[in-house]
Amino acid sequence: MNVANENERKLTDDKLFVLLQDAQRGDSSAQDAFFDAYETELLIAIRVRRTPLHRKIEETMDVCNSVVRRLISNWEKWSFPEFGAFRGTVRTIVERRIKRAIQRFMAEKEASEAAALLHGDSDNPQPKIESYEFVQFIRSKMTASEQAIFDAIHSKGMTYVELSKQYPVSASALRKQLSRAMERVTEELDLDEE
Repeated sequence: MNVANENERKLTDDKLFVLLQDAQRGDSSAQDAFFDAYETELLIAIRVRRTPLHRKIEETMDVCNSVVRRLISNWEKWSFPEFGAFRGTVRTIVERRIKRAIQRFMAEKEASEAAALLHGDSDNPQPKIESYEFVQFIRSKMTASEQAIFDAIHSKGMTYVELSKQYPVSASALRKQLSRAMERVTEELDLDEE
């Protein structure tokens, strides 16, 4: 990078850092201006870290909105000595967000496959027994309400919309509750690839 580009970036970083500090102090117009100015860089940070599998799971803008919500909800918790520290924090949030989405997807996929094996036609009972045991093990790590949602979705084949008619919450709240449970179970079972 040449000196002119480096100086231009430093100037931009300095302006963004001032906006960031104003936004952290509660200035909503600075917050809007900051995210308008930073959105392109955030989208690039997300796109660079996405895997082919993650591209099938969710859209870039979904990740972007999630990261922005996370940043806004934690403004007061963080202090950044310079703009590079903010960039590092954003990169970490993006990487963790993508990793969790993949973990949830894989856990749900594995549970669905196990449930499908339980209901599939096969002359060999061993895969059914192993799948049943695995599903029961996963269920044992869930709360009673999480188990009820899991059973309705994966065993009874209900949709979240159908299930939400039996609960005082929305379909998306049920989906989120089961997703969080699957994420927690994945972490407890250490199913991630690290």
